[in-house]
Amino acid sequence: MHASGFLFEWGGDVPPLSRRRVLLYQLPLSVTLLLLLVAYAMVNPSQLGDPRLHGSIIPHVIIVGLCFAVPWGRLPEPLSLLIPLLDMFAIGLSREVDPHVLSAMSFLLIYPVVWLSTVGRVAGPALTVIGTGLTLIPPLVLSVDGNHGSLVRPFLLTFVLVAISIFTGIVYRSLRKKRRQIEAKDAELQALLREAKQRERLVNTIVNTVSVGVMALDEQGNLLMVNNEQQEHMDCTTGPHQTLAASMPIFAGDKSTPISEATHPIARAARGETFADQLVWLKRGDDGVALAATARVMTDDTGKFAGSVLAFSDITSLVTALTAKDDFVENVSHELRTPLTSLLGYLELVKDGPYSLPADVTAYLDVVERNGQRLLRLVTDLLDVVADDIIVRPQPTDLADLLEKSVANARPAAVANKVQLVLDQPPSLTAFIDADQISRAIDNLISNAIKFSPSGGTATVSAKHTPDDIVIEISDTGMGMSADERSQAFTKFFRSPANSGSAIPGIGLGLLTSKSIVECHGGTLALTSALGTGTTVIMTLPLMERVART
Repeated sequence: MHASGFLFEWGGDVPPLSRRRVLLYQLPLSVTLLLLLVAYAMVNPSQLGDPRLHGSIIPHVIIVGLCFAVPWGRLPEPLSLLIPLLDMFAIGLSREVDPHVLSAMSFLLIYPVVWLSTVGRVAGPALTVIGTGLTLIPPLVLSVDGNHGSLVRPFLLTFVLVAISIFTGIVYRSLRKKRRQIEAKDAELQALLREAKQRERLVNTIVNTVSVGVMALDEQGNLLMVNNEQQEHMDCTTGPHQTLAASMPIFAGDKSTPISEATHPIARAARGETFADQLVWLKRGDDGVALAATARVMTDDTGKFAGSVLAFSDITSLVTALTAKDDFVENVSHELRTPLTSLLGYLELVKDGPYSLPADVTAYLDVVERNGQRLLRLVTDLLDVVADDIIVRPQPTDLADLLEKSVANARPAAVANKVQLVLDQPPSLTAFIDADQISRAIDNLISNAIKFSPSGGTATVSAKHTPDDIVIEISDTGMGMSADERSQAFTKFFRSPANSGSAIPGIGLGLLTSKSIVECHGGTLALTSALGTGTTVIMTLPLMERVART
């Protein structure tokens, strides 16, 4: 609302005052009046020479001329209301030329009344009353016989026009309010649209900047989006997921076995599966590209499946480096095992030969043999990890006797580290195992318990049987592990940062090798640990009775 306050309403969404705007407001009345006069002339051609008719036309012409000539844009807006007021006076004058025939011209008053109704809740009806009063001036002045009884109808007309003004004003302001609301909503939608487009550009820029192939599927498995990196991996970037998968032929880890349609990452994602780091090979020329495929599902507001997003990371360099590392470890391990085996063989000949060796020399040879055997076990572990192929030959075995021997072999190391080594087991435990391999696994676990227990600590080996399994627990009172360290404990070559910087020996293969051996027997290996409370490794092995039942 303008400074005129409650009386007048200007500005806002109303166009600024100008000749064009005033003329557009005036044009409907002028055109209607012209058509009415033409019709009147055709019906009453004898009246064309009536001076009163000519005189009634002159005010309308002057009003139109004012609309053209006056610089309304430089004048206060309320002055433009003189035009509808003059229109009402001119209509009253034209109506008196022939009151019986031209009385219908009173309906033309609706045009200026509508104009006036748009200027304010109070000003509109008030100006309508003033304008209606102006229409009464011509009959009062031009009445010859002094009979003013016919003036009753204009007074009735005043009430009708005021009612029309009020109603039209209400409708007009309501429409203006609705229009402002619509424009505000439109502006809000335009802002949201600009923001959405900006976000879309940002997302497209991000996904096309990263060196990862990214694609999105809808709930039907049709392609929604694919970035430039992923387009290089596919021959087709449109259509359903079956077509997309067919355009991206990939192979298993051996680089030669084709991935089936059901296990293709695109097909799995289209079914709504969530997975991470599925290793596949994409043929490209003579060489291949190793890709790690990861998929995550999208959901709508109700939690219903709405599609999937896939990411294909090029890990060719990583796979090549790991292969080269495994080859190196395998070659070095083979080169070490041959001389170690020879060294231990000749050492055994010296110890068992007909030689009178001093006691201290025999003790030295025992140290050499013990460390040689330890080094041979490390080399064997390295070869098993690289080959990922542990051969077991299980047979009925007294596990209690095997545990006693392992504890006895580890006791010198426990004494050297000032760690108390405790064995708690029943007299007999029969399991269906490969004695050599299980001994190797248990030796690794006991060795870890001794190494990680502090001076004065305790390493405990306990065993019991359940209806289906033998459970062996090897615990220590050492520093323990964090949640992150526990999650990586069975990872190849993993050592916690605390151990890496300490004097505790190891290369990070003991747990992994032991786990592989136990799983080859159909058992499980797990651990529980917390910082400051030590670690417990839990091994389960099948009872002889369960093996017989299966």
